[in-house]
Amino acid sequence: MSNIKRLNLYFNLDNAKTKEAYEIIFNSMSKTAFIVDAVLAYKDNTIIDKSIIKEAVKEAFLEMDYNLGVAKNTCKQESNEIPDDVFNMITNL
Repeated sequence: MSNIKRLNLYFNLDNAKTKEAYEIIFNSMSKTAFIVDAVLAYKDNTIIDKSIIKEAVKEAFLEMDYNLGVAKNTCKQESNEIPDDVFNMITNL
């Protein structure tokens, strides 16, 4: 018994994103190899690395000319409130 599986996909070519994906797959030399590589690359790229997020937030603060030490001291410690500027900065990422 063969250990090969078949998967049927349907593409709605009226949808621009779906049509673009279909054309990329259709024009590839080895469709199976392309799909395998694409799925594995997607899986590897979706893992969230905490240190990358931390660095991105630090960079965003620096780009906005925030002094991290001053921002830390001006935040109300007892109420645990986060300034609206932080949410605006994250939204703009």
